[in-house]
Amino acid sequence: MLSLLALILALAVSGCSKGDREHWTVVASFTNASGPEMLAIRQELEAAANRDKRIELRVDDYHGIIESQCKQLASRDDHGDVLIVVPDRPVVLDRILHDLHKHGQQVIALRYDIGHDDFSVALLPDDLTIGRAAGTWAASHLVDGGNIVALKGNMSVRRSQERQRGFLQGLTPKPTRNSAEPPNAPKLVYESETDGTRSGASRAMRDALVAQSKIDVVFAHSDEIAFGAYECAVAAGRERELAIIGVGGLADTGLAWLSDGILAATLTVPHGGEEAINYAMRMLSGERFDAARVRLPSRLYTFDSVQTGGTPIR
Repeated sequence: MLSLLALILALAVSGCSKGDREHWTVVASFTNASGPEMLAIRQELEAAANRDKRIELRVDDYHGIIESQCKQLASRDDHGDVLIVVPDRPVVLDRILHDLHKHGQQVIALRYDIGHDDFSVALLPDDLTIGRAAGTWAASHLVDGGNIVALKGNMSVRRSQERQRGFLQGLTPKPTRNSAEPPNAPKLVYESETDGTRSGASRAMRDALVAQSKIDVVFAHSDEIAFGAYECAVAAGRERELAIIGVGGLADTGLAWLSDGILAATLTVPHGGEEAINYAMRMLSGERFDAARVRLPSRLYTFDSVQTGGTPIR
């Protein structure tokens, strides 16, 4: 009798997969959930999770103290059925995420790539394509030639490296056989790395304005950098002579500044919250993912297209 009962219980347990459960916990671990970008990601995660009553989303915000985030994640305790990690310094977390995944934790990395293949899914902006689209826009804006300034983010980070590399590719299309650079091709005449803040961008822009008597386009690696550049140009009385293109495209910043004429164009960086919850649900329904790197699409907005949803970039 006991053997029969044990067999029945074993069969019941084996038949109860994750897909049969009625409630799951998804944990979103943010190094810092404040700031416009991270707040937008959090809101998108919460909105997507709220659409499925089976999901309880718990947001862990470490307020920029990555040591606390590392300690909690390394404990391997209470990380839910799926762990979504939104780091600001992914290299620091690489080893911890490797160990978690090796011990069976399903891990989704959001916005930042992981330096190994021991994770489930990484949802990433396509920064190379974003940069290339910015370069193509600048080249089309300067059909008769012109001078370009690039105000970059932290160039030790892959995101900034790819945006700048893509920008140069878009600015200078691959030459055809026997073709030569046209004499009126736009030129990158000045570039500077910034700390990503408005004040840092303003300082870099001030140096660019001193160094270059003529600037036609400024490519800023973020909308915050773009706004700092604009403030400096206004202070110098030169804002009307140049067009600024940024990256970010948030409703309250980049798109609002575009509508106000501060920016000439901006490119969106996808938040990935909706996709993260969708992938979490697929995992919890039994699908398995190993080191799936998914590039999320972006859009280009100009003053003319801001009311119509922008243009997809490829």
